[in-house]
Amino acid sequence: MKTKLSLYFATFFTLAVTSALPALATKVPVELKQAIKEKFPKAQLRIDAMIQEPDGTLYVPVLPSSSAKNVPGQKIALTFSNNDLFQFSNGWIFLKLQKTNNKLTLELPADLPEPVLRSLYNGLLPPDLLIPQNMAVSGKLKPLAKELAVEILKDGVPPVIAEEKFDMNSDEKLFLASPKSGKIYVLSKTFEKLSEVATDGTPACLVWFKDKLYVADQSKSLVIVYDPKTMKWDTFIEFPPQASVRSLAISPKGDRIYVCEAATSTIATVDLSSKKVIQRTKVLNSPGDIAITPDGYTLVVSSGTGHVSFISTLTNKVVGVVSVGKMPSNVILSKKHKLAFVANRVSNTVSVIDVTQRKLITNLSVGEGPTGLAFDASEDRLYVANAKDNNISIYSITQASSNKFDKIETVSLPLDVEFPGCLVLTADQNHLLVTSAASDTVGFLNLETLKFDKQVQVGQSTMEAVCSLKAPD
Repeated sequence: MKTKLSLYFATFFTLAVTSALPALATKVPVELKQAIKEKFPKAQLRIDAMIQEPDGTLYVPVLPSSSAKNVPGQKIALTFSNNDLFQFSNGWIFLKLQKTNNKLTLELPADLPEPVLRSLYNGLLPPDLLIPQNMAVSGKLKPLAKELAVEILKDGVPPVIAEEKFDMNSDEKLFLASPKSGKIYVLSKTFEKLSEVATDGTPACLVWFKDKLYVADQSKSLVIVYDPKTMKWDTFIEFPPQASVRSLAISPKGDRIYVCEAATSTIATVDLSSKKVIQRTKVLNSPGDIAITPDGYTLVVSSGTGHVSFISTLTNKVVGVVSVGKMPSNVILSKKHKLAFVANRVSNTVSVIDVTQRKLITNLSVGEGPTGLAFDASEDRLYVANAKDNNISIYSITQASSNKFDKIETVSLPLDVEFPGCLVLTADQNHLLVTSAASDTVGFLNLETLKFDKQVQVGQSTMEAVCSLKAPD
């Protein structure tokens, strides 16, 4: 009797605690709620995102692990449905619980189209799912359950799904580096996530040159080269351990790579044919970013000392130093205006430098914590990512020859794009990719409307990015 009472009170306590707990991770987008209401007008949407019909029928949500996010206010539509499965345009799937042998069983519906099947197995059941009594999951759906405490039936194994193939060389792509995950995320020209490429290191800088992706791996002190045609890493250039390879630039001829070794405060010149370092140039402490002029004769290097160094590629010697602001980071060069722009993260300024004269023109006051910089296709507008303000400042540089730089507007980032790190002009020349160092979502700013058209969840925070097809000169 005591045992039964103990079990009773233990069960009651567990249920009471469970009932008191709020829903944790499953937040249903407002637009999806509207779509569900249209499909199931009499159903109840539970706090764990299960759909419950008046007759007790339950539909279990399968959350997309990584998918494009709809812009707030954009309608979500039903993209596939049969009697047992419903898929919505934002990637959410709902599976009907089947009543079999006194159990509520989550089963794999028959004859699903391959894209739906692939989406299903890329998803997961919510970690805060309130599991109904006698619920079980088919062994065919075991990957969806992960750590969920639910019975797994021994009625089969997951099907073999053909790997989705992407022609990585057919169109322009966007490559995004995630130091936290050690991966490169690949997006299509329509801003859809295509794939992930593991580096097994810490990708710190990306450069696209002649149909290949060059990656500076900071933790492994390597420059590795990815060939999209073979979808393999085909070149490895080694540097001394602890060199902390942070950034790189490639000569216009493609015969030299210039690599910033942050820990030793040197710029290494690498001969690409032999893949060997042929010379090192000492610069000021803590070099960060490096850029090369369009003619290939000058390197512009930012340093943590608050300076920018100019290096002649003919002699590999420092030919000039300019004082800028505190903690200079990103450097971009304007071919049209022959200017260098340097983001100073602590000073909250962007330094404008005459590259020919190696002379500071002015310091633009921007937002707090400037990081990424980019131009529009005409190089008449400068975009500045202000990391701590979570916004982008826009400046006109059409009158740069008169040393006049007018602020046009400030655009706030979407809530799910935080701490912007890098800005990249996309190949359509109409959008700006904005990476996020504090979330797993990147945004795309429409340069005509100055509104964010789309946000894409890539899987982890991102710092650097590059487009595989540059805008025409």
